[in-house]
Amino acid sequence: EAQLRRYQENNPQRFSTPEYREVSIAVVSPAGLSREIEVSDAELQQAYEQRRNQFETGERRALRQAVLPTEEAARALAATWREGADFAAIEQAASAAGGSAADLGLLDRGTMPLPNVAEAAFTAAEGAITDPVQSPFGWHVLKVDRIEPATSRSFAEVRDQLRQEVAHDRALDLAYERANRIEDALAGGEPLDAVARRLGADVTTATIDSSGRSPANERVALPVGDTEREALLRAVFAARQGDPARMTEMGDAFVAIDLRAVTPPALRPFESVENEVRISFLSDARRRAAEEKAAGLLAAIRGGKTMAQAAEEAGLTPQRIGPFGRNPQAAAGIPPELIAPLFEAKANEPTMVETRTGFAVAQVVQVVPFDPASDPLGLGRLRSEVEQSMQNELEEQFAIALRNRAGVQ
Repeated sequence: EAQLRRYQENNPQRFSTPEYREVSIAVVSPAGLSREIEVSDAELQQAYEQRRNQFETGERRALRQAVLPTEEAARALAATWREGADFAAIEQAASAAGGSAADLGLLDRGTMPLPNVAEAAFTAAEGAITDPVQSPFGWHVLKVDRIEPATSRSFAEVRDQLRQEVAHDRALDLAYERANRIEDALAGGEPLDAVARRLGADVTTATIDSSGRSPANERVALPVGDTEREALLRAVFAARQGDPARMTEMGDAFVAIDLRAVTPPALRPFESVENEVRISFLSDARRRAAEEKAAGLLAAIRGGKTMAQAAEEAGLTPQRIGPFGRNPQAAAGIPPELIAPLFEAKANEPTMVETRTGFAVAQVVQVVPFDPASDPLGLGRLRSEVEQSMQNELEEQFAIALRNRAGVQ
């Protein structure tokens, strides 16, 4: 027990309570203030008219298009399309005629940049093939695969949504005004709790650690949304005791923090963590013992003993593995942490590394040079990669030279 108690004292970061801070947090947010705001029906009707485009969706059409260089080729392709050719055949025919075909997806008229092409697409019937239409890009032939009619949501359907949006917009201005009034009161020396109650800010008093949990390890509800929670916790633990509270912007809210007390980390009672301390102590002790044994084995080999002799004296049995390559997945039986050190070592040179389960000592018995003839496919892939890399580098140098010559800015 004496060893365990000393181990806990020597590793306080593992077995201590976190730092706790007692704070008062005042928040002025649009979400909280919007509950105070009344919006009349007339105001809602006016907002509906102003935002009507939010509630209306224009007609949309699923379109496919072929673009060809000549009118003759476009008319021939349109005839083929009308006869029932599938789109794969249309793509091939367009490519053979020097053009191209593509599925444009679902579009509204406003997203089509060419007015005459948009007019042809949005006046054709569903399933129809348009006559060729000329543009600076060539002759367009379009098929209307599907039509989604325009939709409009009535005032009654969006009334509640509008009320929330209008109240929130007003609350943004009100939050700014309210935060300024609180800031003025704080600057005048009035306590945060009193100011917040008088001016209608949401106030929370809590004792929390840096993750926002209480001494009972419960998640403490804070007066901000989840997106601002981390920023608020950082601000709480950046605050200094004695500093006056000030309103700061956090997302679309304004927050003031009054740091009341700081409880520094302290060792937990030994009885409450004895089992954790024991497990950690034994784990560290086993690791040290394994490291000492591995270091002794390495020293013995470097001192002139063979791997077999040094292992036998340590009560171990060496295992011969290989040959293997640099790929850890293909080196069965070798801890992956050993691969890089072994390929840096010379023949008969020992090395030691820590692995996920302990320590490993290994010695290179033989270095087998790679024979390119043994892997012609791999050699071919490598040759292609090197050639491509050289081509990319030459292209990059050429582009740089052109830019320098042209003086591009």
